[in-house]
Amino acid sequence: MSRPRGLGFGAFLVGVGGGWLVFSNVQVSRNLFAWILITVGCTVVASSLFSRWRETKYLGSIVRGLAPGLILALLMTTGMGFTGEFSGLGDYRASTTRTLDGPLTEDRVLLDVQIFNGPIEVSTWDRNEYQFNALIRAKGITDAEAEENLDDFEFDLDETLVLGRRKLVLRHNVVQTRTSLYSVSLEVKLPADTVIDLDLRASNGGISLAEIEGGVFDLGTSNGRMTFDDVTASRIDAGTSNGGIYGILEAPDTSISTSNGKIELRLPCTASGRYVLRTSNAAVDLRVSSQLDVGYDLDMSTSNGAIDFDMPGLVYSVNQRTIKRARTEGFTGKSVQIIIEASTSNAGMDVDA
Repeated sequence: MSRPRGLGFGAFLVGVGGGWLVFSNVQVSRNLFAWILITVGCTVVASSLFSRWRETKYLGSIVRGLAPGLILALLMTTGMGFTGEFSGLGDYRASTTRTLDGPLTEDRVLLDVQIFNGPIEVSTWDRNEYQFNALIRAKGITDAEAEENLDDFEFDLDETLVLGRRKLVLRHNVVQTRTSLYSVSLEVKLPADTVIDLDLRASNGGISLAEIEGGVFDLGTSNGRMTFDDVTASRIDAGTSNGGIYGILEAPDTSISTSNGKIELRLPCTASGRYVLRTSNAAVDLRVSSQLDVGYDLDMSTSNGAIDFDMPGLVYSVNQRTIKRARTEGFTGKSVQIIIEASTSNAGMDVDA
């Protein structure tokens, strides 16, 4: 019996449509090559298995048609198809700046921001108002198309007041399949005498905080560094990838993670706290207080590198090249108690007082 006509082409169309629905809702652009390998590999395995059973002899044709459709959908939804959204179009052809501002007299504010392909910078000033300054750039095959794409970009700032706390929520209208067309850089100014909570999300861009006394910071980005310039908070939960973490910060509850990036921090250590620091393929370099009223509980490890504590009065429970656990003598009696847990791989670690 001959194979029904159009079986492979029909499967190809199903692959394109189904793949578009799936991949347009999944962050795959930064792992595109891996997704292609997975799709091709699954195709080979499925086709080989189905070929062993006569009852399923048509399934091999379906699989071979379905796979190219899935790959095409994958390329199209990540901005590499035939829709004009190819990330390699070249330089940005159109740009504009937009400013959003308003009064802010409350004692506490929550800043909730999501952007992409650019950095977020947050700092304080001596005015009782907030200000968002955004630089937006757009691509297009022509200058006219870039200008049209720029006109399509919109910000939405939702401002509410809940139990005396001002909440500022900034969102954009760009769907995932079109993010490769834009670059967004954002600078935010907030009153210095306001307690600041942060919920910041970026991608392909760093996060920078300067001269902020805050409450809870929840920070996340990818392919970008994080910088803290004289930052104090009650809790910091920060994560990035392919970027380092630098600066001066203090928070009783701190959890910081990155990959392929160095962690280089100064901890003032004026209040008791716990600092959990994680990275890979990069060093951890910490500078802490040498005041006699500060005690340290240190637990640090690396897979391939040396650890060095340049601090007086430590009592070691583990003292190996790649693993060290130590406490300041009389730790429980210190007025300020600092717990540091840190790990990395293929790099050294240093703590200096």
